Amino acid sequence: NDADQADDEDEDEDEVVYNAEIASSIRVTEEQYHITLQKYENAMQSVHAMEQHSQTLHAQINELRAVCMEQTRTIATLQKEAELDKHKQHTPDLQRKFDKLSVEYESKLIDIEQYKQTAECAVSSL
Repeated sequence: NDADQADDEDEDEDEVVYNAEIASSIRVTEEQYHITLQKYENAMQSVHAMEQHSQTLHAQINELRAVCMEQTRTIATLQKEAELDKHKQHTPDLQRKFDKLSVEYESKLIDIEQYKQTAECAVSSL
């Protein structure tokens, strides 16, 4: 009987130790779960912040793209205007040269006409 009672007491002690180990394991698991949950929540906050930052960056990129396109159009317009101005600067020079050549041409035509008349007179007097 004493042996049975000692066995029961040993079993009770083993059960208490086993229950304590289970309780300790559960407590450690719960602590790890809370730590992991906190890490997950922190990571999700970081992901959310990065998504917002990414959206802001995309909006800024689109704004910059629009500005660059407008500047490209402005540059092209200014280049065309500069080209026109360059041609306009040469126009008076070219006009003067044309006028001079026109006068010379007219003079040569008159000379040729006079030579023709002189030649016709010379031929008709023969």
